[in-house]
Amino acid sequence: MALNEIRVMASIDHPNICAFHEAFVDMGAKSLCLTMAYADGADLGKKIGALREEKKFMKEKEIWTIFI
Repeated sequence: MALNEIRVMASIDHPNICAFHEAFVDMGAKSLCLTMAYADGADLGKKIGALREEKKFMKEKEIWTIFI
């Protein structure tokens, strides 16, 4: 990944894209490491689909947590 790509990732601010926090080089592993927001449980579409198949609804508290 080039430095320009890291700059682009850092500049993106969109609710549907995981937030990029920082990048650093691990000299021991000779790796570029990226720190990003954690997205638990795949995506919202899959979660809603799974609930629909089970004929269940998402709790209001969970909905607000996702949207906030």
